[in-house]
Amino acid sequence: MTLLASDKFQRDIFSATQAVRVLCDRLSLEIICLQHFSFYDGLLDQSHKDELVNEKLALWFMLCPILNTDLIQVSAKFLGPGPATKARRTTGDMSVIVSDLQRIADLGAIQRPRTIRFTYEALCWSDHIDTWEALWEVIERVDRPNFGIYLDTFNIAGRIYADPACPTGKTPNAKIELKKSIIVDAERLDSPLNESHPFHVAGQPTRMNWSRNARLFAFEEDRGGYLPILEVANAFFDLGFEGWVSLELFSRTLLEKHIKVPTIGARATESQLHRELASGLSFPIGNKNGTDGGLTVAIDAIGSASNLHRYLGVTKQGLAAITKTTGNKHGFVIMRGGKQGTNYDRKSIQQARDSLAAKKQREVVMVDCSHGNSNKNHRNQPIVAKDVGEQLRGSQDAIIGVMIESNLGEGNQKVPAEGPSGLRRGVSITDACIDWETTVDILEDLADAVRGRRAAKIAQAKGVVHQI
Repeated sequence: MTLLASDKFQRDIFSATQAVRVLCDRLSLEIICLQHFSFYDGLLDQSHKDELVNEKLALWFMLCPILNTDLIQVSAKFLGPGPATKARRTTGDMSVIVSDLQRIADLGAIQRPRTIRFTYEALCWSDHIDTWEALWEVIERVDRPNFGIYLDTFNIAGRIYADPACPTGKTPNAKIELKKSIIVDAERLDSPLNESHPFHVAGQPTRMNWSRNARLFAFEEDRGGYLPILEVANAFFDLGFEGWVSLELFSRTLLEKHIKVPTIGARATESQLHRELASGLSFPIGNKNGTDGGLTVAIDAIGSASNLHRYLGVTKQGLAAITKTTGNKHGFVIMRGGKQGTNYDRKSIQQARDSLAAKKQREVVMVDCSHGNSNKNHRNQPIVAKDVGEQLRGSQDAIIGVMIESNLGEGNQKVPAEGPSGLRRGVSITDACIDWETTVDILEDLADAVRGRRAAKIAQAKGVVHQI
């Protein structure tokens, strides 16, 4: 929120908060809590502690009603010794920690129009409160009705089960300790996270470096995930827990440079097999319009893939099985043009939106700058992209991306008589492509267009805020 205020609202955090609330209302999103109120409990510097309460927390109390939430998350602190003095900056004295937390709970209890509640989390790299058992002891001793516990599968397993500094990636008695103690996953590293590891950051706890650099989505075992997610999660639900469950939707895979979105071609969009397969995948899939330029088959494909399917499949062991899917709600249309002509212009995009809305599908499209939209002439791709950019600057929010046929060199080539050795490097052997320099020009113009669209949305949000 502070970054948004500084970047777009002349440091006015209240206008930024109002804009966020307007956006959430428009998208039917509910804000559960504000986080993290941290580096507070057990702090030895009393003046700094008072500043956190009297300035930062007081501000958060004012932001909560604007965002329509009454919950603030508090993280157990992790400061370590001072970088210059090497002196301790926090205390593990339980009476001090409890007193600090009682102070903010009591302040929250007198807030109006609603009492502010707090949820307290133990991080697996916290200075003192780093297990759920220690966390629960704090909750019991604070003994306030508006002060509760925040249980995190990663931080539970990250302390008692996993040790990124160990060659095995586990604590010595990982399975035994897990069972005795009672999960976003994380990657088992190829080598111990020590000072020579690329994830190491001087001055930060090992588990913190691991958390910041090696998080994965749940069940990404193929990428090295190994934490006992289900065991820890089931421990909650077996007790009858029915409260909020939060999934941290980030993974280090999101930092990969080459993110690919699979597409289903114009001639395969009608294929029932492709629709069934798409219904079981956990990522967005584009469906190109038919070769005739019509959208019906693509929109029908999206609708079909969004529903559950059962079909004959094969297990990892190579055995025949009935595959059951839950549906993929993230399909979208790729506007590629066709025999009827191009379909990247404003009118065509609006017609696509209307058709999608009529079938109760999300109004999102990607524009293919090649194929039918370029009339199969690669030099027309920049013209298509330029038109898309102008639509973005006009606040067209249905276009989520473009497809460009691009390579290092322009055009295409056939395989010569002497074979692959005679091919020119970086020139396509299939469809003709634009060259790298032209690609850069297109991407820079589209990036500028996106910035323009974003600025227009922010200006619109400001106008709504001022009306409020």
